[in-house]
Amino acid sequence: MSRECIEWGEETRQECAEYRDNGYNECSEYRDNGYNSCASWRSECCDWWPCSWLCEIVSWFCVAWYWVSNIVCVSWYWVSNVVCVAWTYITTAVCLVWEVIVTIVIFVVAVIEAIVGTIISFIDFIIEVILSIPIIGRLIREILSIIQEIIYRIIGLVDALAWALGIRPEKKLRMCVIIMRDERGLVADPAMVIEEVQAAADIFRSQANVRLIPCALANIKTPFHDDDSAGNEYIHEMDSASRDDLLDISCGAGAWWEDLWLEGSAYNMIMTRSCFCGNARRLLGYGSPVTVFVVRSIDGGNTTGCSLGPLTDYITVVGTETTDKTTIAHESGHACGLWHVGGTTNLMFGTDSNLRRDMSNFQAINFRNSRHVTYL
Repeated sequence: MSRECIEWGEETRQECAEYRDNGYNECSEYRDNGYNSCASWRSECCDWWPCSWLCEIVSWFCVAWYWVSNIVCVSWYWVSNVVCVAWTYITTAVCLVWEVIVTIVIFVVAVIEAIVGTIISFIDFIIEVILSIPIIGRLIREILSIIQEIIYRIIGLVDALAWALGIRPEKKLRMCVIIMRDERGLVADPAMVIEEVQAAADIFRSQANVRLIPCALANIKTPFHDDDSAGNEYIHEMDSASRDDLLDISCGAGAWWEDLWLEGSAYNMIMTRSCFCGNARRLLGYGSPVTVFVVRSIDGGNTTGCSLGPLTDYITVVGTETTDKTTIAHESGHACGLWHVGGTTNLMFGTDSNLRRDMSNFQAINFRNSRHVTYL
């Protein structure tokens, strides 16, 4: 069985029980405080018999009120707990059934992708040559990416609603990492880059139930497979030294201009060749891999990562970053539609920090609804 569906169900049932127990305690406190108030009011009543007799009647009604209120209160929390537990069982069952269906479809799609996907990848290779033409081609590629993003976000609204209701099946994010090379060799130690990939895998899994997998044709990973540790299957190393403008790049508006110009053209062709496995998905937009270019510097060394959000399928990170292991995860978040927020432990905190590991529910929904994050 899918571990995530079961674990979520167990955690939610525990939350139901805690809600019930806390409710019972509140009911008891309310009842006891009420009884004490009734007794206190009665002790202060006058001794004249008509007055004391009236006080007895009022006091009895006071006690009866708090007694009935306690029964209603306890009943409310008991019914709430039953509904909560029942809903948890329903959502867990739906989650598991959906993942069984997805598992069956994955095997069918894997066979189709191995054959048809290869053909489509070659077709996209030719198209990407055209889309690599500076200004015109790159602008068309950006517009196409935005259109794809809008389409799949609309389709993904069903999944967003399911997440809000507690139905949270596993989804996947494909990643391809390209380490650039200068005249001295690779700009980063592959082992250090793999550590960042592993951190991204851990964050996406724990916060959004998204499995990070390497880009590959017919990569069969179902919700019933255990998670694999990140390894060399993610990494592609450049064979020769790249131009300085591809090693030392800009961020922000400068990065957008570079994407439209020669740098973006070169990155697109490198990505098309080195991450050939993702070409078919890039053309269709469904499950397009996030390509990570590991470069020498960004903005003269003042920035460790950059992303143009939904405009491109690639992000850039600095290869010499050794302290913060969340840069790839953070920039991938931008690529999947997340923006900077406050809170030092949030993944999208704007300042480098190894503490950036959390996502809010809204961020998880937004992240899962990206064209990069899919079931198949």
